[in-house]
Amino acid sequence: MKTAKKILSFGPNIIICSFLFTAALAVALIPLLLLTKYAVPFFDDYGYSAPVWIHWMLGGFRLRGVISGALENTVRMWHTWQGTYSSIFLMGLNPMIFGEQYYVIGPVFLILNLVLSMFVFTLVTCRIFLKKSGVTVLGMFAAVTLFIILFLYSPQQGFYWFNGGIHYIGMFSFELYFLSVLILLVFGDSFSVIQNKKIPAVIYTVAGILLSVILGFFVAGANFVTTLQTMILLVSGLILSILYKKKRILFAIPSFISFGIGFYLNISAPGNAVRAAYFPDSPDALNAILLSFPESVKFLKQFMDLKTLLFLIILFPFCYELVKNTDSEKKLSFPFFGIPVLMLWSYCLYAACFTPGLYGTGAVNLARMINVIKITFQLLLVLNLTYLAGVLRTFWEKKTVPSDLNPDEPEEKAENISGAKNEKKEQTLRIPVIALLLWLILFALCFVTCKDRVGSYSVYGAYHYLADGEAKLFHAQYESRLQLLKTPETDLRFEPYSIRPWYLIWQDLSEDPGDDQNKELAYYYGKTSVAIQSRQIY
Repeated sequence: MKTAKKILSFGPNIIICSFLFTAALAVALIPLLLLTKYAVPFFDDYGYSAPVWIHWMLGGFRLRGVISGALENTVRMWHTWQGTYSSIFLMGLNPMIFGEQYYVIGPVFLILNLVLSMFVFTLVTCRIFLKKSGVTVLGMFAAVTLFIILFLYSPQQGFYWFNGGIHYIGMFSFELYFLSVLILLVFGDSFSVIQNKKIPAVIYTVAGILLSVILGFFVAGANFVTTLQTMILLVSGLILSILYKKKRILFAIPSFISFGIGFYLNISAPGNAVRAAYFPDSPDALNAILLSFPESVKFLKQFMDLKTLLFLIILFPFCYELVKNTDSEKKLSFPFFGIPVLMLWSYCLYAACFTPGLYGTGAVNLARMINVIKITFQLLLVLNLTYLAGVLRTFWEKKTVPSDLNPDEPEEKAENISGAKNEKKEQTLRIPVIALLLWLILFALCFVTCKDRVGSYSVYGAYHYLADGEAKLFHAQYESRLQLLKTPETDLRFEPYSIRPWYLIWQDLSEDPGDDQNKELAYYYGKTSVAIQSRQIY
């Protein structure tokens, strides 16, 4: 019986698994980053960056000219289309303005910035709320980030299209930075995560306040999903800090004010009314809120599939290890009643992400918007899983704590028992090899039986387009178009793309020169008209 028990419990501990997941994340990023070489400008990339490009071309390399062009574009769009000033400013700074060959910088930035923001957010939340740091936190970051990247709803609109990606994935990453700084300010101890003892704590606090003010104003100018989500989180954090009597909430007041000012500038932009006129059938604010709940249920069926469930299973040991109480001073509390409260709050936050789309356009059908909603859903799943692990661990520890020692027992025996308890606490959780093999088999079955592997697994999709040469062939055809665009000819007609890798482009130009996408491309390159040649039907 003991031999069977040893066999069933044999396997790597959490530290080893942390390194394995970190390695898996690093490997997964390789095809995603390699594919960025073939990313090309698309649709709004041209329209939003054209004013900045004009400043660049007319004045030569002048940082002032580039910045002024981006600001001019932001003000113009604020009056004529939408109030998302931060996103529009970044859209104007598209790397392609310095040359089409630099467009690759945008997708690389989007991918690495998401990974870095997840690292910062995971490190801060685990250190401040769970009192944990080290290899286990690294493993948690790697596992969750792999979970998010691998199942991204639309890699094309999340990573490989700069304009769409920076507006949603990019701004979501900045939201994570903003929340991390606020958590350090309010719930931390004078930035104890990064504090150098030689520098006074007040310097860290002042720097944190200034950074939070800047990030607050910046995040407030993002897409409405991100801004509404951030506002809900700020209010929730305020309530939590009051309940726990955190006087350091006063340090967050300047950032609350800066975010509020930015949010008002965003929603009060005249361009929002202009944009709303294009969608006359969209519901009012109250109905949009009510409709967001059934809409969230519809997407819940897509997000909560078998492969997601399998990833939650493999994440659970990390969550269980992170909620371990290591000493009495840092004892973690997970009351059972918090489970329904947290679940209800999580679902309301998740459902709120659908409200801006319903209110603005009457539907949630933009893949770039769904990217952020799905990531939010995944992070909320991890949050609830961690809390559940805390409740289970608290219950288990109460059941396994030995009864009080008998005062008549020898002192030596008492010391042995105490030493055994301490040794037990220092051990890290092990994941049996048999459980890992079973998980790998089930995940492999999900992959093999999947009808759309490219659309379901981002890493495989990137590898597929690289290995089959589709990305390279597509990019060669794009470069042929680019050569024509740089000729003096003012009316251009292109051959349609013979191949269109979904990650790199989801729509070709129209045969109609008056199509919006065609006009933006023509405007950027100073052409009278551009279109693809009509397809002859025989």
